[in-house]
Amino acid sequence: MAARGKRKRRRLTVDELLASDLTQSDDDDDVITGDVTTEDVPHVKKRKHDNSPSTAATHKSDLANLAQSDPEFYQFLLSEDRELLEFNEDDVSDDLNQSDEAEDLNQSDDEATTLVTKKGIVTQQMVKKWEKSITKDGVSSHHISDIIEALHSGVCHYLSSAHDPDETNALSYTLNDGQVFNSLLSTSLRLLPSHLPTSHTSHRNKAWKKLKPTIKIFITDLLKLLEQLTDASLLCAVLRAVRSLVACYVAMGKLLKQLIKVLVKLWTGDDDLVRIGAFLCLRQVIQHSPQSLEPVVKQLYLSLVSSARFSGPEKMKLLQTSLVELIRMDVSTGYQMGFVYIRQLAISLRNAHTSGQSKAWQPVLSWQFLRCLQLWAQLVSEEQSLEPLVYPLVQICLSCVMLQTKANYFPLRLHIIRLLLPLAKSHDYYVPLATLLLEVMEYKYPTKSLTTGKPVAMETTIRLSKQLLHNRAVQSRLLDTSYELLLEYLCDLSHTIAFPELVVPIVLRLNKVAKTTKVSWLNRQLKQLVTKLDNTSDQLVQDRSKLSFGPGDLKQVQQWESGRKKKDNPLKQFLLSWRQMKELEKSDSKEEISEGDSDT
Repeated sequence: MAARGKRKRRRLTVDELLASDLTQSDDDDDVITGDVTTEDVPHVKKRKHDNSPSTAATHKSDLANLAQSDPEFYQFLLSEDRELLEFNEDDVSDDLNQSDEAEDLNQSDDEATTLVTKKGIVTQQMVKKWEKSITKDGVSSHHISDIIEALHSGVCHYLSSAHDPDETNALSYTLNDGQVFNSLLSTSLRLLPSHLPTSHTSHRNKAWKKLKPTIKIFITDLLKLLEQLTDASLLCAVLRAVRSLVACYVAMGKLLKQLIKVLVKLWTGDDDLVRIGAFLCLRQVIQHSPQSLEPVVKQLYLSLVSSARFSGPEKMKLLQTSLVELIRMDVSTGYQMGFVYIRQLAISLRNAHTSGQSKAWQPVLSWQFLRCLQLWAQLVSEEQSLEPLVYPLVQICLSCVMLQTKANYFPLRLHIIRLLLPLAKSHDYYVPLATLLLEVMEYKYPTKSLTTGKPVAMETTIRLSKQLLHNRAVQSRLLDTSYELLLEYLCDLSHTIAFPELVVPIVLRLNKVAKTTKVSWLNRQLKQLVTKLDNTSDQLVQDRSKLSFGPGDLKQVQQWESGRKKKDNPLKQFLLSWRQMKELEKSDSKEEISEGDSDT
Protein backbone atom coordinates (compact mmCIF):
# COMPACT_ATOMS: atom_id res chain seq x y z
CA MET A 1 0.00 0.00 0.00
CA ALA A 2 2.87 2.33 0.79
CA ALA A 3 4.62 1.55 -2.43
CA ARG A 4 1.40 2.18 -4.29
CA GLY A 5 0.99 5.59 -2.69
CA LYS A 6 4.54 6.55 -3.64
CA ARG A 7 4.40 5.52 -7.30
CA LYS A 8 5.06 8.15 -9.86
CA ARG A 9 2.09 9.49 -11.78
CA ARG A 10 2.32 9.15 -15.55
CA ARG A 11 1.17 12.03 -17.71
CA LEU A 12 -1.35 11.15 -20.47
CA THR A 13 -1.02 12.27 -24.00
CA VAL A 14 -3.89 13.92 -25.83
CA ASP A 15 -4.69 10.79 -27.84
CA GLU A 16 -4.65 8.61 -24.75
CA LEU A 17 -6.87 11.06 -22.89
CA LEU A 18 -9.49 11.06 -25.65
CA ALA A 19 -9.39 7.24 -26.00
CA SER A 20 -9.74 6.58 -22.28
CA ASP A 21 -13.01 6.14 -20.39
CA LEU A 22 -13.26 9.09 -17.98
CA THR A 23 -16.22 7.62 -16.13
CA GLN A 24 -14.30 4.65 -14.84
CA SER A 25 -12.34 4.94 -11.64
CA ASP A 26 -9.89 2.06 -10.94
CA ASP A 27 -7.31 1.75 -8.31
CA ASP A 28 -4.81 0.45 -10.92
CA ASP A 29 -5.35 3.36 -13.28
CA ASP A 30 -2.71 5.95 -13.53
CA VAL A 31 -5.31 8.73 -13.68
CA ILE A 32 -6.16 9.82 -10.13
CA THR A 33 -9.47 11.51 -9.55
CA GLY A 34 -10.59 13.23 -6.40
CA ASP A 35 -12.41 16.23 -4.97
CA VAL A 36 -10.92 19.56 -5.74
CA THR A 37 -10.43 21.70 -2.64
CA THR A 38 -10.04 25.40 -2.35
CA GLU A 39 -6.34 24.95 -1.79
CA ASP A 40 -5.93 23.56 -5.32
CA VAL A 41 -7.38 26.72 -6.94
CA PRO A 42 -5.45 29.93 -6.38
CA HIS A 43 -7.53 32.91 -5.19
CA VAL A 44 -7.52 35.83 -7.56
CA LYS A 45 -8.40 39.14 -5.90
CA LYS A 46 -8.77 42.44 -7.55
CA ARG A 47 -7.20 44.89 -5.16
CA LYS A 48 -8.41 48.42 -5.35
CA HIS A 49 -5.40 49.84 -3.52
CA ASP A 50 -2.08 47.99 -3.10
CA ASN A 51 -0.26 50.84 -1.37
CA SER A 52 -0.61 49.65 2.18
CA PRO A 53 2.36 50.01 4.63
CA SER A 54 2.95 46.23 4.68
CA THR A 55 3.28 46.19 0.89
CA ALA A 56 5.88 49.01 1.06
CA ALA A 57 8.03 47.03 3.55
CA THR A 58 7.89 43.94 1.36
CA HIS A 59 8.91 45.97 -1.68
CA LYS A 60 11.86 47.38 0.21
CA SER A 61 13.11 43.92 1.25
CA ASP A 62 12.80 42.70 -2.34
CA LEU A 63 15.08 45.51 -3.50
CA ALA A 64 17.67 44.51 -0.89
CA ASN A 65 17.63 40.90 -2.08
CA LEU A 66 17.94 42.13 -5.66
CA ALA A 67 21.18 43.96 -4.78
CA GLN A 68 22.69 40.70 -3.52
CA SER A 69 21.42 38.35 -6.22
CA ASP A 70 21.94 40.56 -9.31
CA PRO A 71 24.32 43.43 -8.58
CA GLU A 72 24.58 44.43 -12.23
CA PHE A 73 20.82 44.97 -12.63
CA TYR A 74 20.73 46.81 -9.31
CA GLN A 75 23.43 49.19 -10.55
CA PHE A 76 21.41 49.71 -13.70
CA LEU A 77 18.40 50.74 -11.63
CA LEU A 78 20.53 53.14 -9.60
CA SER A 79 21.65 54.89 -12.74
CA GLU A 80 18.31 54.91 -14.55
CA ASP A 81 15.51 55.08 -11.88
CA ARG A 82 16.80 56.06 -8.42
CA GLU A 83 13.34 57.09 -7.19
CA LEU A 84 12.17 53.51 -7.45
CA LEU A 85 14.92 52.37 -5.10
CA GLU A 86 14.35 55.26 -2.63
CA PHE A 87 10.96 53.94 -1.68
CA ASN A 88 9.42 55.46 1.55
CA GLU A 89 6.48 54.27 3.64
CA ASP A 90 5.33 57.83 4.40
CA ASP A 91 4.89 58.48 0.72
CA VAL A 92 2.70 55.43 0.44
CA SER A 93 0.54 56.51 3.40
CA ASP A 94 0.22 60.03 1.96
CA ASP A 95 -0.90 58.66 -1.35
CA LEU A 96 -3.37 56.42 0.39
CA ASN A 97 -4.80 59.30 2.40
CA GLN A 98 -5.08 61.45 -0.69
CA SER A 99 -6.99 58.73 -2.55
CA ASP A 100 -9.36 58.24 0.40
CA GLU A 101 -9.97 61.98 0.66
CA ALA A 102 -10.71 62.11 -3.05
CA GLU A 103 -13.26 59.32 -2.68
CA ASP A 104 -14.94 61.09 0.27
CA LEU A 105 -15.15 64.31 -1.70
CA ASN A 106 -16.68 62.52 -4.66
CA GLN A 107 -19.24 60.81 -2.39
CA SER A 108 -20.23 64.09 -0.71
CA ASP A 109 -20.59 65.74 -4.12
CA ASP A 110 -22.92 62.94 -5.21
CA GLU A 111 -25.06 63.36 -2.06
CA ALA A 112 -25.26 67.11 -2.58
CA THR A 113 -26.32 66.60 -6.16
CA THR A 114 -29.02 64.16 -4.99
CA LEU A 115 -30.44 66.72 -2.50
CA VAL A 116 -30.55 69.45 -5.11
CA THR A 117 -32.43 67.28 -7.56
CA LYS A 118 -34.77 65.96 -4.87
CA LYS A 119 -35.85 69.31 -3.38
CA GLY A 120 -36.67 72.48 -5.21
CA ILE A 121 -38.25 75.83 -4.38
CA VAL A 122 -41.79 76.24 -5.68
CA THR A 123 -42.30 79.45 -7.65
CA GLN A 124 -45.19 81.15 -9.38
CA GLN A 125 -43.83 80.05 -12.75
CA MET A 126 -43.94 76.42 -11.64
CA VAL A 127 -47.53 76.80 -10.45
CA LYS A 128 -48.60 78.37 -13.75
CA LYS A 129 -46.83 75.61 -15.65
CA TRP A 130 -48.62 72.94 -13.62
CA GLU A 131 -51.95 74.70 -14.09
CA LYS A 132 -51.50 74.73 -17.86
CA SER A 133 -50.52 71.06 -17.86
CA ILE A 134 -53.65 70.12 -15.87
CA THR A 135 -56.02 72.08 -18.07
CA LYS A 136 -54.80 70.17 -21.12
CA ASP A 137 -56.46 66.92 -22.15
CA GLY A 138 -54.65 63.75 -21.16
CA VAL A 139 -52.78 65.17 -18.18
CA SER A 140 -50.03 62.89 -16.94
CA SER A 141 -49.87 61.41 -13.47
CA HIS A 142 -46.38 62.88 -13.10
CA HIS A 143 -47.73 66.44 -13.09
CA ILE A 144 -50.47 65.51 -10.64
CA SER A 145 -47.90 63.99 -8.27
CA ASP A 146 -45.73 67.10 -8.51
CA ILE A 147 -48.62 69.39 -7.58
CA ILE A 148 -49.70 67.20 -4.67
CA GLU A 149 -46.14 66.94 -3.33
CA ALA A 150 -45.66 70.69 -3.59
CA LEU A 151 -48.97 71.33 -1.82
CA HIS A 152 -47.99 68.84 0.87
CA SER A 153 -44.78 70.80 1.47
CA GLY A 154 -46.79 74.01 1.88
CA VAL A 155 -49.28 72.40 4.25
CA CYS A 156 -46.47 71.00 6.40
CA HIS A 157 -44.76 74.40 6.46
CA TYR A 158 -47.74 76.63 7.20
CA LEU A 159 -50.19 74.43 9.10
CA SER A 160 -47.95 72.22 11.22
CA SER A 161 -47.57 73.38 14.81
CA ALA A 162 -44.03 72.01 15.14
CA HIS A 163 -41.69 71.50 12.20
CA ASP A 164 -39.87 68.19 12.27
CA PRO A 165 -36.41 68.45 10.63
CA ASP A 166 -36.59 64.87 9.39
CA GLU A 167 -40.01 65.49 7.88
CA THR A 168 -38.80 68.70 6.26
CA ASN A 169 -35.83 66.93 4.71
CA ALA A 170 -38.14 64.23 3.39
CA LEU A 171 -40.28 66.74 1.46
CA SER A 172 -39.85 66.87 -2.28
CA TYR A 173 -40.27 70.62 -2.55
CA THR A 174 -39.66 73.73 -0.50
CA LEU A 175 -42.44 76.31 -0.25
CA ASN A 176 -41.78 79.43 1.83
CA ASP A 177 -43.82 82.08 -0.02
CA GLY A 178 -47.38 82.67 1.19
CA GLN A 179 -48.61 84.01 -2.15
CA VAL A 180 -47.24 81.00 -3.97
CA PHE A 181 -48.94 78.72 -1.47
CA ASN A 182 -52.28 80.51 -1.94
CA SER A 183 -52.10 80.23 -5.72
CA LEU A 184 -51.03 76.58 -5.50
CA LEU A 185 -53.87 75.85 -3.07
CA SER A 186 -56.40 77.57 -5.32
CA THR A 187 -55.18 75.65 -8.36
CA SER A 188 -55.25 72.33 -6.52
CA LEU A 189 -58.76 72.81 -5.17
CA ARG A 190 -60.16 73.89 -8.54
CA LEU A 191 -58.52 71.41 -10.89
CA LEU A 192 -57.23 68.35 -9.08
CA PRO A 193 -60.52 66.75 -7.93
CA SER A 194 -61.82 66.46 -11.49
CA HIS A 195 -58.60 64.78 -12.71
CA LEU A 196 -58.10 62.26 -9.90
CA PRO A 197 -59.46 58.72 -10.33
CA THR A 198 -62.24 57.87 -7.89
CA SER A 199 -63.47 54.50 -9.20
CA HIS A 200 -61.44 52.61 -6.61
CA THR A 201 -63.85 49.69 -6.58
CA SER A 202 -62.68 48.55 -10.01
CA HIS A 203 -59.63 46.32 -9.82
CA ARG A 204 -58.84 47.17 -13.43
CA ASN A 205 -58.37 50.84 -12.67
CA LYS A 206 -54.62 51.16 -13.08
CA ALA A 207 -54.70 54.92 -12.48
CA TRP A 208 -56.14 54.40 -8.99
CA LYS A 209 -53.50 51.82 -8.05
CA LYS A 210 -50.71 54.04 -9.37
CA LEU A 211 -51.87 57.26 -7.71
CA LYS A 212 -53.30 55.80 -4.49
CA PRO A 213 -50.33 56.84 -2.25
CA THR A 214 -50.32 60.32 -3.78
CA ILE A 215 -54.10 60.67 -3.45
CA LYS A 216 -53.85 59.64 0.20
CA ILE A 217 -51.39 62.47 0.80
CA PHE A 218 -53.71 64.95 -0.90
CA ILE A 219 -56.89 64.01 0.95
CA THR A 220 -54.96 63.93 4.24
CA ASP A 221 -53.80 67.49 3.57
CA LEU A 222 -57.40 68.49 2.89
CA LEU A 223 -58.33 67.19 6.34
CA LYS A 224 -55.58 69.30 7.89
CA LEU A 225 -56.91 72.33 6.05
CA LEU A 226 -60.44 71.71 7.33
CA GLU A 227 -59.16 71.39 10.88
CA GLN A 228 -57.01 74.51 10.96
CA LEU A 229 -58.44 77.01 8.48
CA THR A 230 -60.68 79.76 9.85
CA ASP A 231 -61.63 81.71 6.72
CA ALA A 232 -65.15 80.80 5.60
CA SER A 233 -64.47 81.20 1.87
CA LEU A 234 -61.43 78.92 2.00
CA LEU A 235 -63.32 76.36 4.05
CA CYS A 236 -66.13 76.33 1.47
CA ALA A 237 -63.61 75.79 -1.32
CA VAL A 238 -61.98 72.90 0.55
CA LEU A 239 -65.39 71.40 1.29
CA ARG A 240 -66.27 71.47 -2.40
CA ALA A 241 -63.08 69.58 -3.19
CA VAL A 242 -63.73 67.10 -0.40
CA ARG A 243 -67.25 66.47 -1.67
CA SER A 244 -65.81 65.51 -5.06
CA LEU A 245 -63.34 63.12 -3.42
CA VAL A 246 -65.64 61.40 -0.94
CA ALA A 247 -65.21 58.12 -2.81
CA CYS A 248 -61.47 58.26 -2.08
CA TYR A 249 -62.15 58.73 1.64
CA VAL A 250 -64.54 55.79 1.60
CA ALA A 251 -61.77 53.63 0.13
CA MET A 252 -59.59 54.46 3.16
CA GLY A 253 -61.51 53.65 6.33
CA LYS A 254 -59.37 55.53 8.85
CA LEU A 255 -59.47 58.74 6.85
CA LEU A 256 -63.24 58.41 6.47
CA LYS A 257 -63.68 58.35 10.26
CA GLN A 258 -61.49 61.43 10.61
CA LEU A 259 -63.43 63.17 7.85
CA ILE A 260 -66.77 62.52 9.54
CA LYS A 261 -65.43 63.87 12.83
CA VAL A 262 -64.17 67.06 11.18
CA LEU A 263 -67.38 67.58 9.19
CA VAL A 264 -69.54 67.19 12.29
CA LYS A 265 -67.50 69.90 13.99
CA LEU A 266 -67.89 72.22 11.02
CA TRP A 267 -71.61 71.41 10.86
CA THR A 268 -72.10 73.06 14.26
CA GLY A 269 -69.91 76.04 13.41
CA ASP A 270 -70.86 79.70 13.14
CA ASP A 271 -70.99 80.27 9.38
CA ASP A 272 -74.09 79.16 7.46
CA LEU A 273 -72.24 78.43 4.21
CA VAL A 274 -69.71 76.25 6.01
CA ARG A 275 -72.52 74.38 7.75
CA ILE A 276 -74.27 73.76 4.45
CA GLY A 277 -71.02 72.61 2.83
CA ALA A 278 -70.34 70.19 5.68
CA PHE A 279 -73.89 68.84 5.40
CA LEU A 280 -73.51 68.25 1.66
CA CYS A 281 -70.28 66.35 2.27
CA LEU A 282 -71.94 64.20 4.93
CA ARG A 283 -74.82 63.42 2.60
CA GLN A 284 -72.29 62.40 -0.06
CA VAL A 285 -70.57 60.14 2.48
CA ILE A 286 -73.84 58.38 3.25
CA GLN A 287 -74.60 57.94 -0.45
CA HIS A 288 -71.25 56.24 -1.03
CA SER A 289 -71.27 54.36 2.27
CA PRO A 290 -74.85 53.62 3.48
CA GLN A 291 -73.57 51.78 6.55
CA SER A 292 -72.13 55.04 7.86
CA LEU A 293 -75.62 56.59 8.26
CA GLU A 294 -76.07 55.46 11.85
CA PRO A 295 -72.68 56.66 13.21
CA VAL A 296 -73.00 59.94 11.31
CA VAL A 297 -76.52 60.62 12.64
CA LYS A 298 -75.45 59.68 16.15
CA GLN A 299 -72.57 62.17 16.13
CA LEU A 300 -74.74 64.88 14.61
CA TYR A 301 -77.49 64.30 17.15
CA LEU A 302 -75.08 64.58 20.07
CA SER A 303 -73.54 67.72 18.58
CA LEU A 304 -76.98 69.25 18.12
CA VAL A 305 -77.90 68.56 21.74
CA SER A 306 -74.64 69.98 23.05
CA SER A 307 -74.97 73.18 21.00
CA ALA A 308 -78.71 73.67 21.62
CA ARG A 309 -78.24 75.76 24.72
CA PHE A 310 -76.10 78.46 23.13
CA SER A 311 -77.43 78.51 19.54
CA GLY A 312 -80.05 80.80 18.11
CA PRO A 313 -83.32 79.70 16.50
CA GLU A 314 -82.13 80.25 12.93
CA LYS A 315 -79.04 78.12 13.40
CA MET A 316 -80.98 75.38 15.15
CA LYS A 317 -83.59 75.35 12.41
CA LEU A 318 -80.88 74.79 9.82
CA LEU A 319 -79.27 72.03 11.87
CA GLN A 320 -82.57 70.27 12.51
CA THR A 321 -83.65 70.48 8.87
CA SER A 322 -80.34 69.10 7.59
CA LEU A 323 -80.31 66.29 10.14
CA VAL A 324 -83.88 65.34 9.27
CA GLU A 325 -82.93 65.14 5.60
CA LEU A 326 -80.04 62.79 6.39
CA ILE A 327 -82.23 60.52 8.50
CA ARG A 328 -84.82 60.34 5.73
CA MET A 329 -82.21 58.82 3.41
CA ASP A 330 -82.93 55.48 5.11
CA VAL A 331 -86.36 55.46 6.76
CA SER A 332 -85.99 52.02 8.34
CA THR A 333 -82.78 53.00 10.10
CA GLY A 334 -84.35 56.35 10.99
CA TYR A 335 -87.31 54.60 12.62
CA GLN A 336 -85.03 52.46 14.78
CA MET A 337 -82.95 55.43 15.85
CA GLY A 338 -86.04 57.57 16.45
CA PHE A 339 -87.58 54.87 18.61
CA VAL A 340 -84.43 54.61 20.74
CA TYR A 341 -83.96 58.35 21.22
CA ILE A 342 -87.65 59.05 21.87
CA ARG A 343 -87.58 56.28 24.47
CA GLN A 344 -84.63 57.99 26.15
CA LEU A 345 -86.62 61.21 26.29
CA ALA A 346 -89.54 59.32 27.86
CA ILE A 347 -87.27 57.80 30.51
CA SER A 348 -85.87 61.24 31.42
CA LEU A 349 -89.41 62.62 31.67
CA ARG A 350 -90.56 59.73 33.84
CA ASN A 351 -87.64 60.29 36.23
CA ALA A 352 -88.55 63.96 36.47
CA HIS A 353 -92.19 63.13 37.32
CA THR A 354 -91.36 60.47 39.90
CA SER A 355 -88.56 62.39 41.58
CA GLY A 356 -90.47 65.56 42.44
CA GLN A 357 -87.23 67.53 42.86
CA SER A 358 -86.27 70.63 40.96
CA LYS A 359 -82.91 69.11 40.01
CA ALA A 360 -84.69 66.31 38.17
CA TRP A 361 -86.82 68.86 36.27
CA GLN A 362 -83.88 70.81 34.89
CA PRO A 363 -82.82 68.29 32.20
CA VAL A 364 -86.42 68.15 30.94
CA LEU A 365 -87.35 71.83 31.14
CA SER A 366 -84.34 72.86 29.06
CA TRP A 367 -83.38 73.85 25.56
CA GLN A 368 -81.69 70.50 24.92
CA PHE A 369 -84.87 68.55 25.63
CA LEU A 370 -86.99 70.96 23.60
CA ARG A 371 -84.66 70.82 20.57
CA CYS A 372 -84.82 67.03 20.63
CA LEU A 373 -88.62 67.14 20.63
CA GLN A 374 -88.60 69.62 17.76
CA LEU A 375 -86.25 67.42 15.75
CA TRP A 376 -88.28 64.24 16.07
CA ALA A 377 -91.57 66.07 15.60
CA GLN A 378 -90.31 67.56 12.34
CA LEU A 379 -89.07 64.17 11.16
CA VAL A 380 -92.29 62.33 12.00
CA SER A 381 -94.47 65.05 10.48
CA GLU A 382 -92.55 64.94 7.18
CA GLU A 383 -92.36 61.15 6.89
CA GLN A 384 -95.67 59.30 6.75
CA SER A 385 -94.04 55.90 7.30
CA LEU A 386 -93.04 56.99 10.83
CA GLU A 387 -96.67 57.28 11.96
CA PRO A 388 -96.20 54.72 14.79
CA LEU A 389 -93.97 57.27 16.53
CA VAL A 390 -96.71 59.92 16.63
CA TYR A 391 -98.49 58.67 19.73
CA PRO A 392 -95.43 58.32 22.05
CA LEU A 393 -94.08 61.65 20.85
CA VAL A 394 -97.37 63.45 21.53
CA GLN A 395 -97.64 61.89 24.97
CA ILE A 396 -94.10 63.04 25.85
CA CYS A 397 -94.88 66.58 24.72
CA LEU A 398 -98.11 66.82 26.70
CA SER A 399 -96.48 65.31 29.78
CA CYS A 400 -93.64 67.81 29.52
CA VAL A 401 -96.16 70.67 29.49
CA MET A 402 -97.93 69.30 32.56
CA LEU A 403 -94.65 68.92 34.46
CA GLN A 404 -94.72 72.63 35.27
CA THR A 405 -98.00 74.53 34.89
CA LYS A 406 -96.75 77.81 36.38
CA ALA A 407 -96.87 80.99 34.34
CA ASN A 408 -93.07 81.14 34.35
CA TYR A 409 -93.03 78.22 31.88
CA PHE A 410 -95.67 79.57 29.52
CA PRO A 411 -93.02 80.15 26.80
CA LEU A 412 -92.01 76.48 26.97
CA ARG A 413 -95.66 75.48 26.67
CA LEU A 414 -96.09 77.63 23.57
CA HIS A 415 -92.95 76.14 21.99
CA ILE A 416 -94.25 72.60 22.51
CA ILE A 417 -97.71 73.45 21.15
CA ARG A 418 -96.09 75.01 18.09
CA LEU A 419 -94.20 71.80 17.28
CA LEU A 420 -97.32 69.67 17.83
CA LEU A 421 -99.46 71.56 15.32
CA PRO A 422 -97.73 70.33 12.12
CA LEU A 423 -97.39 66.86 13.61
CA ALA A 424 -101.15 66.55 14.17
CA LYS A 425 -101.96 68.18 10.83
CA SER A 426 -99.72 65.96 8.69
CA HIS A 427 -101.10 62.70 10.12
CA ASP A 428 -104.64 64.03 10.61
CA TYR A 429 -104.64 63.39 14.37
CA TYR A 430 -106.72 65.19 16.92
CA VAL A 431 -104.62 66.47 19.82
CA PRO A 432 -106.39 68.44 22.61
CA LEU A 433 -104.40 71.67 22.57
CA ALA A 434 -107.14 74.27 22.92
CA THR A 435 -107.29 73.93 26.71
CA LEU A 436 -103.53 74.54 27.06
CA LEU A 437 -103.80 77.71 25.00
CA LEU A 438 -106.92 79.00 26.74
CA GLU A 439 -105.15 78.64 30.10
CA VAL A 440 -102.55 81.17 28.92
CA MET A 441 -105.33 83.62 28.07
CA GLU A 442 -107.34 82.98 31.23
CA TYR A 443 -104.37 83.46 33.55
CA LYS A 444 -104.67 86.49 35.81
CA TYR A 445 -101.49 88.42 35.10
CA PRO A 446 -100.23 90.98 37.62
CA THR A 447 -101.82 94.38 37.14
CA LYS A 448 -100.02 96.33 39.84
CA SER A 449 -96.53 97.78 39.54
CA LEU A 450 -96.28 96.93 35.86
CA THR A 451 -93.06 97.83 34.09
CA THR A 452 -92.47 98.88 30.52
CA GLY A 453 -89.65 97.86 28.27
CA LYS A 454 -88.74 96.00 25.13
CA PRO A 455 -90.68 92.79 24.54
CA VAL A 456 -88.86 89.55 25.13
CA ALA A 457 -88.20 87.39 22.08
CA MET A 458 -90.20 84.25 22.68
CA GLU A 459 -88.06 82.36 20.16
CA THR A 460 -85.16 82.48 22.60
CA THR A 461 -87.06 82.12 25.89
CA ILE A 462 -88.45 79.07 27.69
CA ARG A 463 -88.76 80.47 31.21
CA LEU A 464 -89.78 83.86 32.58
CA SER A 465 -88.73 85.44 35.83
CA LYS A 466 -91.16 87.15 38.21
CA GLN A 467 -89.97 90.55 37.05
CA LEU A 468 -90.71 89.72 33.42
CA LEU A 469 -94.22 88.59 34.35
CA HIS A 470 -94.84 92.16 35.55
CA ASN A 471 -93.71 93.50 32.21
CA ARG A 472 -96.60 94.75 30.10
CA ALA A 473 -94.83 93.93 26.83
CA VAL A 474 -94.15 90.34 27.93
CA GLN A 475 -97.80 89.82 28.89
CA SER A 476 -98.92 91.18 25.54
CA ARG A 477 -96.50 88.89 23.72
CA LEU A 478 -97.78 85.81 25.57
CA LEU A 479 -101.40 86.63 24.78
CA ASP A 480 -100.64 87.38 21.15
CA THR A 481 -98.69 84.12 20.62
CA SER A 482 -101.36 82.02 22.30
CA TYR A 483 -104.05 83.68 20.18
CA GLU A 484 -102.06 82.98 16.99
CA LEU A 485 -101.56 79.30 17.87
CA LEU A 486 -105.23 78.87 18.81
CA LEU A 487 -106.36 80.40 15.53
CA GLU A 488 -104.02 78.11 13.57
CA TYR A 489 -105.14 75.08 15.59
CA LEU A 490 -108.82 75.76 14.92
CA CYS A 491 -108.16 76.28 11.20
CA ASP A 492 -106.51 72.84 11.03
CA LEU A 493 -109.74 71.34 12.45
CA SER A 494 -112.17 73.39 10.38
CA HIS A 495 -112.50 70.69 7.71
CA THR A 496 -113.54 67.92 10.10
CA ILE A 497 -117.12 66.75 10.12
CA ALA A 498 -117.36 67.18 13.91
CA PHE A 499 -116.07 70.76 13.96
CA PRO A 500 -119.34 72.39 15.14
CA GLU A 501 -119.42 70.16 18.20
CA LEU A 502 -115.68 70.60 18.92
CA VAL A 503 -115.79 74.39 19.07
CA VAL A 504 -118.79 74.66 21.43
CA PRO A 505 -116.77 74.55 24.70
CA ILE A 506 -114.03 76.65 23.10
CA VAL A 507 -116.49 79.39 22.15
CA LEU A 508 -117.89 79.47 25.68
CA ARG A 509 -114.46 79.94 27.21
CA LEU A 510 -113.49 82.55 24.61
CA ASN A 511 -116.58 84.60 25.45
CA LYS A 512 -115.70 84.38 29.11
CA VAL A 513 -112.13 85.59 28.48
CA ALA A 514 -113.43 88.43 26.34
CA LYS A 515 -115.66 89.64 29.17
CA THR A 516 -113.02 89.44 31.91
CA THR A 517 -109.90 90.67 30.13
CA LYS A 518 -108.77 94.26 30.47
CA VAL A 519 -106.67 94.17 27.29
CA SER A 520 -108.67 96.01 24.69
CA TRP A 521 -107.02 94.53 21.57
CA LEU A 522 -107.46 90.99 22.94
CA ASN A 523 -111.14 91.63 23.64
CA ARG A 524 -111.65 92.85 20.08
CA GLN A 525 -109.79 89.93 18.45
CA LEU A 526 -111.54 87.31 20.57
CA LYS A 527 -114.92 88.62 19.51
CA GLN A 528 -113.83 88.45 15.87
CA LEU A 529 -112.65 84.89 16.36
CA VAL A 530 -115.94 83.82 17.93
CA THR A 531 -117.82 85.33 15.00
CA LYS A 532 -115.69 83.45 12.46
CA LEU A 533 -116.12 80.21 14.39
CA ASP A 534 -119.89 80.59 14.34
CA ASN A 535 -119.89 81.34 10.61
CA THR A 536 -117.71 78.34 9.83
CA SER A 537 -119.85 76.07 12.01
CA ASP A 538 -123.06 77.21 10.33
CA GLN A 539 -121.58 76.65 6.89
CA LEU A 540 -120.42 73.16 7.81
CA VAL A 541 -123.79 72.26 9.35
CA GLN A 542 -125.54 73.22 6.12
CA ASP A 543 -123.14 71.11 4.03
CA ARG A 544 -123.41 68.24 6.46
CA SER A 545 -127.23 68.22 6.29
CA LYS A 546 -127.03 67.33 2.59
CA LEU A 547 -125.05 64.12 3.17
CA SER A 548 -126.62 60.71 2.64
CA PHE A 549 -124.28 58.74 4.91
CA GLY A 550 -123.88 58.66 8.65
CA PRO A 551 -120.86 59.18 10.89
CA GLY A 552 -120.30 55.42 11.08
CA ASP A 553 -119.22 55.20 7.43
CA LEU A 554 -115.58 56.16 8.00
CA LYS A 555 -114.41 55.86 4.39
CA GLN A 556 -116.98 58.31 3.07
CA VAL A 557 -116.34 60.60 6.03
CA GLN A 558 -112.62 60.69 5.20
CA GLN A 559 -113.36 61.40 1.53
CA TRP A 560 -115.69 64.23 2.48
CA GLU A 561 -113.14 65.74 4.89
CA SER A 562 -110.34 65.53 2.30
CA GLY A 563 -112.57 67.48 -0.09
CA ARG A 564 -113.25 70.12 2.58
CA LYS A 565 -109.50 70.67 3.07
CA LYS A 566 -109.18 72.16 -0.40
CA LYS A 567 -112.06 74.61 0.10
CA ASP A 568 -111.95 77.95 1.87
CA ASN A 569 -114.09 78.88 4.84
CA PRO A 570 -114.52 82.06 6.92
CA LEU A 571 -112.00 80.89 9.52
CA LYS A 572 -109.21 80.24 6.98
CA GLN A 573 -109.78 83.61 5.35
CA PHE A 574 -109.61 85.30 8.75
CA LEU A 575 -106.29 83.56 9.52
CA LEU A 576 -104.84 84.70 6.20
CA SER A 577 -105.83 88.34 6.78
CA TRP A 578 -104.54 88.22 10.35
CA ARG A 579 -101.10 87.01 9.21
CA GLN A 580 -100.90 89.74 6.61
CA MET A 581 -101.65 92.31 9.29
CA LYS A 582 -98.87 90.89 11.51
CA GLU A 583 -96.36 91.06 8.68
CA LEU A 584 -97.18 94.73 8.13
CA GLU A 585 -96.72 95.43 11.82
CA LYS A 586 -93.31 93.71 11.82
CA SER A 587 -92.13 95.68 8.80
CA ASP A 588 -93.26 98.96 10.40
CA SER A 589 -91.45 98.15 13.65
CA LYS A 590 -88.24 97.34 11.74
CA GLU A 591 -88.44 100.68 9.93
CA GLU A 592 -88.88 102.53 13.22
CA ILE A 593 -85.85 100.78 14.70
CA SER A 594 -83.71 101.59 11.65
CA GLU A 595 -84.80 105.25 11.75
CA GLY A 596 -83.96 105.44 15.45
CA ASP A 597 -80.49 104.03 14.82
CA SER A 598 -79.86 106.49 11.99
CA ASP A 599 -80.87 109.43 14.21
CA THR A 600 -78.48 108.38 16.94
